[in-house]
Amino acid sequence: MMIRYIKCIFLLLWAVHINLYSQTTAQEMYETGFDFHYGKNGQPKDDEKAVEWFRKAADQGYAEAQAQLGYMYLYGYGVDRKYYEAIKWYRKAAEQENVSAQVQLGYMYLNGYGVVKDYAEALKWYGKAANQGHPSGMNGLGFMYQNGFGVNKDYAEAIKWYRLAAEKGNVSAKSNIATMYFNGFGVDQDYAEAFKWYREAAEQGEANGQYSLAFMYENGYGVSKSRSEARKWYEKAAAQGDEDAKKRLEKIEQEPDILVEVEEVEDLVAKDTESSKSDSVPAMDGNEKEGQVFEVVDQAPEFSGNVFSWLSRNIHYPPMAQENNVQGRVVVSFIVESDGSVNDVQVVKGVAPSLDKEALRVVKSMPKWEPGLQDGKPVRVRKNLPVTFKLQ
Repeated sequence: MMIRYIKCIFLLLWAVHINLYSQTTAQEMYETGFDFHYGKNGQPKDDEKAVEWFRKAADQGYAEAQAQLGYMYLYGYGVDRKYYEAIKWYRKAAEQENVSAQVQLGYMYLNGYGVVKDYAEALKWYGKAANQGHPSGMNGLGFMYQNGFGVNKDYAEAIKWYRLAAEKGNVSAKSNIATMYFNGFGVDQDYAEAFKWYREAAEQGEANGQYSLAFMYENGYGVSKSRSEARKWYEKAAAQGDEDAKKRLEKIEQEPDILVEVEEVEDLVAKDTESSKSDSVPAMDGNEKEGQVFEVVDQAPEFSGNVFSWLSRNIHYPPMAQENNVQGRVVVSFIVESDGSVNDVQVVKGVAPSLDKEALRVVKSMPKWEPGLQDGKPVRVRKNLPVTFKLQ
């Protein structure tokens, strides 16, 4: 009886030893495959050998190797690309809670690679990865909520998961946050904020961020228009294979090189105006006319947002002026009424009829301002803006 008991203990310990030995061996096999895949630690880069070693480790149930084998099949490294094989190995790893494999399963179900497109399955696997703190899983889950894939569309949830992913450095999440701000999805539309996030993504090398940043420079969204900056970022995106960026570059090369600037300077007052600014403005009394127009007040009128960015986005260089090489600075004067509306728009220093007309048009189209205040009361205030038209 004692001999049988000792024999059982010996067999149990031997099984534990074999299991630990197998796991160690599987890890070493995986690491050898990793060295062949990347050409590290004295091994030549050889994806076919890498697949052999990954498979040996994967057959022993090593989750990291199973996930890596799925990756090799997904992208065709060392083997023919086979989505169904990628799915098989990713699933084996994902069921062992391998978070990278869970993200990849979400991606494949979302796009229908190797399986029938299934948003519910994509949501499930992205959710598992996100709840383990994986940034790509968080970004994927945000994308599902943004678009209503497998779940009711919820911009607030989308933003939440994008921000969590961005905090962990996920560059795609930064680009997605920018898109939310650009379109006003779940947040107030804010081109400046969109520009900030697109720039972060672009500077980290994300092609969508680079394309979108170029688009904002080209059209003056959240930033002054800059054709040179637009071209630079389109070129970076195009170099990564972005077809839309390539098309935009072709279009830019066919367009005339123009620039419209709105200078962020203090109000200009035309030299020939009869009134002049004084160092102090007397307080209003009840005998003053209601229609009095001020040039200096206790609190100046304020535009909602950045007036210079808004004008840059909405002004256009007149084609006739382009053809005739007409350039210069137009100074436009206008009154911000006590209700914030813009009135009495006029050119106080013109350049040419076409440029003057465009400057007038865009200023007249401005939305309401916050009115200026004098002695705590809203009053009419005259402002002047310079608009510079240049052909580079």
